Amino acid sequence: MISIEEKDKRFYVKESLQLNAGLGLFASEEIKKGSHLEVIGVLVDRDSPADHCTSYANTFKFAADYADSFKKHIIPMGYGGMVNHANEKKDQNVEIRYIKKNGEMVCVYHFIKDAKKGDEILGDYGDDWRAVLEWSREADSDEEEEWSSFLELDLYNLWKLKR
Repeated sequence: MISIEEKDKRFYVKESLQLNAGLGLFASEEIKKGSHLEVIGVLVDRDSPADHCTSYANTFKFAADYADSFKKHIIPMGYGGMVNHANEKKDQNVEIRYIKKNGEMVCVYHFIKDAKKGDEILGDYGDDWRAVLEWSREADSDEEEEWSSFLELDLYNLWKLKR
């Protein structure tokens, strides 16, 4: 068993300020432009048994650019997995980079601007993600009432109904 522990004291997790994002990552102190947040987690070969057995995390995995191969996925296990997509490009304060650390390449979120204490840490997931978010916003506004009605059915507890 591998034990993974997040020890970076510069961050904390709470409800995101981004619409429908769930939890997000926030600065517990001022963080200067040029600083890094190392992405800790598990590295798996793409399309390997380990990759397939962790399919439950597919929406959180991202491609690992090790030697420009993109043959691996990173399953983030610490604060790096809590960085949300900035709904507005101007709000982005980090970007993914790969740097050498102790002779090995590591994935980091590189701060492209200063973050004040209490700022949410936001990246850019790319154009594909932007399209998904746009679609979900449109679906939310068009079908919100239908979705609410469906959720009220409480399908997980149907077995409790008497026959």
